Amino acid sequence: MSQINSQKIVGYITCGLSSLALVIGSQVPRAEASNDSNVIYSTNPSGSLFTVTTPAGAKATINTAANTVDTTLKQLADKLAADKLAQNAVNSATAETATADKLAKAAKEASDRAAIELSKIEEAAKAAKADADKALTDASNKKADADKAQIDANNKKVDADNAQKIADNKKADTGKAQTDANNKKADADKAQTDANNKKADANKAQTDANNKKADADKAQTDASNKKADADKAQTDANNKKADCDKAQKIVDSKKADFDNAQKIADSKKADFEKAQKDADKAYGLDKIVKQQIANIKKADADNAQTDANNKKADCDKAQVDANNKKADADKAQTDANNKKSYADKAQIDANNKKADCDKVQIDANNKKSDADKAQTDANNKKADCDKAQVDANNKKADADKAQVDANNKKADCDKAQIDANNKKADADKAQIEANNKKADCDKAQTDANNKKAEADNKKIECDKATKDLAEKQTNQKAAEDKAAQTCAEKDKAEAAAKDAKEAADKETATKGSTSTRPLPIINFNLSDIGKKFQFNFDGSVATQNVSGLTSTAWLTLKSFTGVAANFDVALDNTSSNGINSRTSGLGFNVYSDLLSTNKLDLASGKTSSSGLFSNAVLNGNFPNQFGDIDVCFTDGNTCQGGQNGGVRTEDGLQKFSFSLAFNKPVDSFALGNFGVRYQSIEGTNLGTSGTGQGKYYKSKEPSPRRVPEPGTSGALGLFAVGALRLLKKKPLV
Repeated sequence: MSQINSQKIVGYITCGLSSLALVIGSQVPRAEASNDSNVIYSTNPSGSLFTVTTPAGAKATINTAANTVDTTLKQLADKLAADKLAQNAVNSATAETATADKLAKAAKEASDRAAIELSKIEEAAKAAKADADKALTDASNKKADADKAQIDANNKKVDADNAQKIADNKKADTGKAQTDANNKKADADKAQTDANNKKADANKAQTDANNKKADADKAQTDASNKKADADKAQTDANNKKADCDKAQKIVDSKKADFDNAQKIADSKKADFEKAQKDADKAYGLDKIVKQQIANIKKADADNAQTDANNKKADCDKAQVDANNKKADADKAQTDANNKKSYADKAQIDANNKKADCDKVQIDANNKKSDADKAQTDANNKKADCDKAQVDANNKKADADKAQVDANNKKADCDKAQIDANNKKADADKAQIEANNKKADCDKAQTDANNKKAEADNKKIECDKATKDLAEKQTNQKAAEDKAAQTCAEKDKAEAAAKDAKEAADKETATKGSTSTRPLPIINFNLSDIGKKFQFNFDGSVATQNVSGLTSTAWLTLKSFTGVAANFDVALDNTSSNGINSRTSGLGFNVYSDLLSTNKLDLASGKTSSSGLFSNAVLNGNFPNQFGDIDVCFTDGNTCQGGQNGGVRTEDGLQKFSFSLAFNKPVDSFALGNFGVRYQSIEGTNLGTSGTGQGKYYKSKEPSPRRVPEPGTSGALGLFAVGALRLLKKKPLV
């Protein structure tokens, strides 16, 4: 993931893990080179010299590359010497292997012919066996199907027998209930007869009571009439007494009215006399005024006395009328008392007859009560009888229903047994066919065994020749391995030095930085197009790590234009150990290069996502103290929550694509601070929401075994070194 600023990489020289970038553009016209600020130099089509065109700020980069020329020359010289020695050993082993190979081929041809004949016979035996196995499998399946059908028939037989037992039990219960209902019906009929006899006796007693009641009612009517006459006379006397009392009350009222009017007249007279005395004592104008007041009060006193005199006359007249009504009332009371005496005598006679009637009525009532009690008993027994009959009817209906169910299950049982018998016959037929095909298969296998013995003899001869060839090839391989090991050891040392330098550069960048942003962990440029990168995520809830809460993402760089980088992503929720969850978002920070924390700004509106996640959110943050994040991909409007979208534990691998659009053209970019958002977490009591940190997983690749051609490696190396030396000597323009 190395980065070369302000240069266009057009090729690589490779030996094992080491590589040297070529920055030479072949056959590029001078005019074209001058218009491209990223091209460092070009060749002249008509000559062999290089024309250098240097963009602004590129001098330091070229000088750095040139300073490595001497070291590169020494490494290439050492490598060429080692490659030559290794190639001589390989050539010697190869010649011996070629001779052994000819002998092995002749034996192999004889063995192959026998093998071809054996193959044909074995194919025939295999076909016969497959046919026999298929027939046997078919017979076994039909046997299993027949056994299953028989079990089903047996189960239905048991079910039908049980249903019939239930029906028989319910039928017996119905007979018992009907007998009980009949007994209660006879008891109810007997009680009703007794009630009817008592009802007739009660009716006879009631008739006698009714006759005496009529005689008593007649006497009571006479007494009532006389009582009514006496009451009428008393009412008349009372009315007249009330009229007398009313008249007396009027007299009393008018007397009180007179007394009140007289008091008012006396008061006004006294008031006048006082005013007159005041007037008599006054002089001049005051006397005139007070005299007028006294005159007014005298007129008022005279009017009041006149009103009192009128009320006195009215009162005396009312008293005369009241006395007349008193005499009339006393006369009416005497007449009422006489009629009351006659009525009391008639009432005594009526009461005597009423007592005789009541005695007879009591006897009738007792007989009526006895009859009613007998009828109630009869009714209760009738109700008990009806209830028993209803119960008997219900049990009869239940028994009938159970019998229908038993009949249906019996029919189902018979049908299942017929089906089982048919399947048994089909299975027996299939077994006979399978046995016949098995006999054919055994015959074909015997033929194959005979042919195999013949082929084995040929194979023994071939194996001996092959063993000799293998020994020669082992010697050749040992020589090649030794040569490859020599190259690999050099490559490993170079790779370790490279890794140490990158680590030192990264540590230097970290110590010199004051930013709180995490450092990037991976760099991308044109050489990474088509490559796949794996990131593994852990999980935490409420800032506590949760074992088993995990996810994995694979990013593939599909294209890189300088202003945009397009990725395909395969995302998997790999939660385990009883943890289920949903990965609802993925995000990271974007950097200008691998050795700094400088943020590389993205273009809002152009950075996008499609597929599993539909939204790209810039400058958001994850919860659970994860913190800020440059971009996240989710179904929600923020990085906090992803609605219901994402990848669940049981979903398997899900895919989406995203595009990073940069505000300015770049040659490379770096990513870091990878994180995922978890929701719908199950299996932990810490909560249902969390986050995960991502780490870049770089799989280990085996060292290359092929020994490069010394001549080719040397030529390419010298060509590159010559170009770098030429650049070092040319003046910068």
